[in-house]
Amino acid sequence: MNCAQACRLALYNANLILQNDTTSPLFTQRELLSWANEASNKIEKALRTNDEDFNLVLRSSTDSDFRWDGMNYDPSDFGLTTTARSYTLPPDVLVLRRIRSLTTGEEARKFRHVDLSHPDFVAAEQVASTDTTAGEILWDQTGERTLRVQAPPDTALDIEIAYIPRSRKLQLYTTGTITIAQDAAALIGTSTLWVDDEVNPFAEFIPGATTVSTAPKVASQTTGGTWVDPSRFYNWVSAFTTDTAGTLIGNWLVAALTGTTGYMIASRFPFPPEHAHLVADYVAHRCLKKVRSADQVGFKESFDMGLEELIADTSERQTADPTFVDDFQYD
Repeated sequence: MNCAQACRLALYNANLILQNDTTSPLFTQRELLSWANEASNKIEKALRTNDEDFNLVLRSSTDSDFRWDGMNYDPSDFGLTTTARSYTLPPDVLVLRRIRSLTTGEEARKFRHVDLSHPDFVAAEQVASTDTTAGEILWDQTGERTLRVQAPPDTALDIEIAYIPRSRKLQLYTTGTITIAQDAAALIGTSTLWVDDEVNPFAEFIPGATTVSTAPKVASQTTGGTWVDPSRFYNWVSAFTTDTAGTLIGNWLVAALTGTTGYMIASRFPFPPEHAHLVADYVAHRCLKKVRSADQVGFKESFDMGLEELIADTSERQTADPTFVDDFQYD
């Protein structure tokens, strides 16, 4: 289930309870997506309660440039030099966890995280900036995006950093039109800005739909239409290489789509799909809360209970002893 499907399911449930048969929708797509983002952030936070490394990102100083939240970034900016003590981290870094050397012959180089106020760090900081060390490298993350080392290494080092990323906002992207041939994986956009608008390829391609739902009335929501189907499996996106070129995971197996076809790129959730129903519960709760319906309580309780179960389940998995199975012997 992607974020559009979760919003669609929430909208249907809310309209069903309200028996909404007005000609205008009660909730905007912007509202639905905002509430889905709230729910997603709460679920990510819950998953990190018992697993600090949930959704950990690995990035190398030799990786290609990338764009995040309007900022272009060159990962070579955090490669260690023999002169600098401070480096700018990628814009999506929330918490830096670990560092390791990738430079040939320097793979065993030790890195240790200590606070800037630690006596070891303070003592090393007093060494002249031209001094170098072939030993252990102490580091700390200062501010939002600064990596600080106690002294430059004796040789330049390519490094890999492991970090908890900032949450990327869920997207429902519909700009332009789409063309895709049958039995092909290439998405061809017209008037699309997939790279410039930072459309996250961790998403699904929904053909024909440009809104979560075009049916504001309960009566018309069960009769078909060009809206998102909560129960359907949609093609996953692999990458967007330019503003007008993308790739699906697997080929498009049904009839070709022409350049006049509307579409939606809907973000997948940054957590296992079995938890996606919690987003639908939360969005339904916010829909009903907006119109002061007492029924919002039930969806909020369902979301809170699901979140508690999620935390308990992840806690059990983190603390459980491993189970070993004896080799199966054939007769």
